[in-house]
Amino acid sequence: MDTTGTARPRRRWRRVLAEALAALALLAVAALVAWPELRSAALFVVAPRVARDASTVRLARGDVQVTLIGTIHGRHLSTPEYGLAHLKAALVHLKPALVLVEARPDEVARGRWGDGPIEMPFVALWARALSLPVDGIDWWTPRGPGGRRTDDERDDRIFRNLQGRLPAAGAVLVTVGYSHVPEQVARLIAAGFVTVPLDDADKQALFTPLDEPFAYPAGMAAAIRQRIADCEAQAATAEASFADDLRDVAAARRAYLDVIERTGEATPRR
Repeated sequence: MDTTGTARPRRRWRRVLAEALAALALLAVAALVAWPELRSAALFVVAPRVARDASTVRLARGDVQVTLIGTIHGRHLSTPEYGLAHLKAALVHLKPALVLVEARPDEVARGRWGDGPIEMPFVALWARALSLPVDGIDWWTPRGPGGRRTDDERDDRIFRNLQGRLPAAGAVLVTVGYSHVPEQVARLIAAGFVTVPLDDADKQALFTPLDEPFAYPAGMAAAIRQRIADCEAQAATAEASFADDLRDVAAARRAYLDVIERTGEATPRR
């Protein structure tokens, strides 16, 4: 039986499909090359430890040393290679003179430790339990969905807050979302800081988890409950699109609160 007439169209469709898939692959590669944040996001999925180490940068100026650690927000709960225990380990191993987190300074000053992404109260409250000073450096304004997006204005404000809180001497640990790290590094270098080499062994030592059962810091659940209450109160009077954003945050924090309560908190030190 002659099948030539049907085979040729099939070959043509296969060729068209192959060309379309190749074009999509090229577009994906181009996007990753053009947008470093997309590259980093993809790397945190396929190689979390590599991405974690790439987002850990140390700089120094005079007697001040700043270690920036890029965090991944809610994905810390589902990424064993880069979980919350690794952040506590970095805090304990580094023993900084000051801890700066991605939370708004005015909220921190009010004792609103739940401000910021979920890992920020975890770091801040463990720092307090270890008698380390903590402050916030974030900035954003209510402007609907994406109001906390990363842009030049936000990174400029974060840098001003960071720079204004640096001590005259000592080690400073800064935890911010990974997309802020290259922006803050560039601004610190422009302000006279120089990078300090950190090899693989240094980073391994920094992030090696402690030999202890995992627990949330004392006060974590209370901080998240306060954040939920604040979001709900603000949503009641906010512009519609921002109110929806606040409700989404509150819903996510309620789910997180369940995780905290199931896991448990450490006993406060006397």
